[in-house]
Amino acid sequence: MTIFQKGLNFVDCVYQITFIHRVIPQVHIIAIRLTEYNHPDIFINTRFSCSRFRRVSQVMECKTIFTFPASLTICPGNVCNLNCVLCPTGQNDGGRKKGLLSLELFKKVMDECGPYLWEVDLYNWGEPFLNRKLFEMVRYSKIYKVKVGISTNLNHFNDTICSELVLSGVDKVIVSLDGASQESVSQYQVGSDFSKVMANIKKIGELQEGIEF
Repeated sequence: MTIFQKGLNFVDCVYQITFIHRVIPQVHIIAIRLTEYNHPDIFINTRFSCSRFRRVSQVMECKTIFTFPASLTICPGNVCNLNCVLCPTGQNDGGRKKGLLSLELFKKVMDECGPYLWEVDLYNWGEPFLNRKLFEMVRYSKIYKVKVGISTNLNHFNDTICSELVLSGVDKVIVSLDGASQESVSQYQVGSDFSKVMANIKKIGELQEGIEF
């Protein structure tokens, strides 16, 4: 068994290794889970896919980062326009200071990890569209040919955001709508407007159909 060791100073972050990347050469797994980030407002972690490999790093008591991540979840900000009853952000959990990710910090992360990434998700503990630099982040990710995903509640939405969403290069859009009526949605996503979300989904589809890519 061969482990390819690479030293990594990733913008002064503190890491916890959850998996080893390519411990078995035939198996491709995502290597690193980033559990703590040296910034008061922002939480960044990597996405992982093969849970059984957690035991490998535990047995080996790994203390070294062996590779750059292949996939990142980067939260544009832990602020939201809704008050979901099971969400720490929506319930104003005081565990993490509220804030928005700066474009400069995002570029710093991408410049170091971008050449090794195949995917970046720009969402986690807030509504991405509240960060006015979001689509600049999307475009910067595309410099590294990275697939970009966004999850949104589609309540903070207008024609400008719609156009940017369609034209900026976003590859995946998840609409967070927890119910099939205003009554059911309101039980969880407090503040969400069901009719508005449905209209905005329609607006996105109509704009996509009218544009030749």
